[in-house]
Amino acid sequence: MDELKRVYMKAHLRLATATPSRSGVHFHDDASRAGKIYIGYGGPFLTNTRT
Repeated sequence: MDELKRVYMKAHLRLATATPSRSGVHFHDDASRAGKIYIGYGGPFLTNTRT
């Protein structure tokens, strides 16, 4: 986390659904330090230029 309280959320999970919607969630696990897990995005997978 930087001074503006921003953090890169590399960890993600793909959610299984009845329809192939390709839903997922991105998060930051800070449980060992702060006892919290921060959810950054939940919903359809976003497009990107790296895949």
